[in-house]
Amino acid sequence: ATAAAAAASRNNTATALATARNATAALNEESLATKVVADLASTWEWLAASVGIALGISVLFVILLRLAATFMIWLSVVTGVGGLGALAVYLFFLWNSRKEELRAAAQADAVLNTAHIEERALFWGAVVCAGIALLLLLVVLAMRNRIALVGGLFKDAGRCMASMPLLSFAPVVCFLAVSVSLVYWVVVQLFLVTASTPVVQPGGLVVEYEANDYLVYLQVYHFFGFLWAVNIVLAVYECTVAGSVATYYWTRNKAMVRSWPVLRSFARVLRFHMGSVALGALVVAVVQLIRTFLLFLQRITARSESRLAQCLVTCCACCFYCLEKILKFLNRNAYVEIAITGESFCVSARRVFWLLLRNAGRVAMINSVGDFCLFLSKVAITAGTTAIVLYALNDRDDLNYVGVPVAVSGLGAYLIASVFIGLYE
Repeated sequence: ATAAAAAASRNNTATALATARNATAALNEESLATKVVADLASTWEWLAASVGIALGISVLFVILLRLAATFMIWLSVVTGVGGLGALAVYLFFLWNSRKEELRAAAQADAVLNTAHIEERALFWGAVVCAGIALLLLLVVLAMRNRIALVGGLFKDAGRCMASMPLLSFAPVVCFLAVSVSLVYWVVVQLFLVTASTPVVQPGGLVVEYEANDYLVYLQVYHFFGFLWAVNIVLAVYECTVAGSVATYYWTRNKAMVRSWPVLRSFARVLRFHMGSVALGALVVAVVQLIRTFLLFLQRITARSESRLAQCLVTCCACCFYCLEKILKFLNRNAYVEIAITGESFCVSARRVFWLLLRNAGRVAMINSVGDFCLFLSKVAITAGTTAIVLYALNDRDDLNYVGVPVAVSGLGAYLIASVFIGLYE
């Protein structure tokens, strides 16, 4: 009887192990896209909460930056560098924990492929965060004196925002306008992708739907319209802010700033400068469309054996990326010139180009240090939002890749922070 019981126990154990292996094999066969979509669907509430968290932190940061600019700049520097360092340490401990769990699960031969991918992602995430934190720390030490100088500039920007409270709501309106454009593009794109021509097969019992080639051109046209619309929204936003700040700056007695300067600036843009704004946005949209085609060609040439083709496409993509950044920088300053002088886009762009060229050293110093401080502010907001989401989702056993919703929430937090911090830029 004892021997029979032992044999039955061994059989049950073997059956359990076989069942675990079969279940593991079935889970491993699921596609990566299916797992990613499932993770995003099951964590939608935290993704929505991350948007609210990022908005709250961004608004609070802008308010505090207006009240105590120098303190908040140094706080963002410390928080950004320290937050990345702390995130690297946290990811390292998570990687070590997952590594021990994998060793224990390997004995049962029931390790999911997702577990290995997550373990490697945690390790390289910790390495990347630690490397960026170390690099930023070295830059902060080298630029500590200039950071104190930039604090004075942010004080003036804070006074300007205090005189025009509506200026703080401009990023929210811009964000909503871009979101509406994105939703419209997605909806129309879905209609274009799913549109097809019904074809009745012989016998009249079967109807097949065949794709139309001309719909591809409509999708490209619609995508270009989306790029142009988004760039127009951003250009109107930048020109409105520039006009408001110019009104404040050129008024000697700041208490005599005219009522509703932000709304008046917005009205001037709509009435006098929409042609200039549309032209500047068109130039950037064309370059972005070409970059999209080059990225598509990169995916195609990556599967080919021609190293020369891969090198040429990659170099072209890099050149157009640099061209897009240069055009955006020139356009932003051209919109400032348009808001001040009321000249056309071409005239303002030419003046701004030579003005920046004559003061290249001073502009580089102010922009590099100021942009670096603002970048650390964005990093601090993103790190805080990401840490909250990671802490909340770390113990979820139903997720295949916990890093997917965390990465999406971090990307959304960075975009939201960029919209709000863009006022000081």
